Amino acid sequence: MTVAIAPQRRAAAGALAIHHPPAGATYLIDPTLRPDFQALPLRARGATGRVEWFVNDTPVGVSLGEAPLAWPLARGSHTIQARDTNGRSASTRIIVK
Repeated sequence: MTVAIAPQRRAAAGALAIHHPPAGATYLIDPTLRPDFQALPLRARGATGRVEWFVNDTPVGVSLGEAPLAWPLARGSHTIQARDTNGRSASTRIIVK
């Protein structure tokens, strides 16, 4: 059986977008791995300067431009938001089990 997946919407030219993680993604914590080996790279596209990252409205770090920021996985439903130097923002939701 083949399942069609709709292509992700492309961000408008000049817009900030979260490239990773994709919207609606579900991640599983592996109980056999140490927590420090279970981090999710947060990556934005179209970012200018510093990018501030928030998970559930809590600051989790800063990256530069399109460089990734490693966020340690935590169980639950999460809203991830990126905000760049120009004040543009983007958000996405994921689930970690």
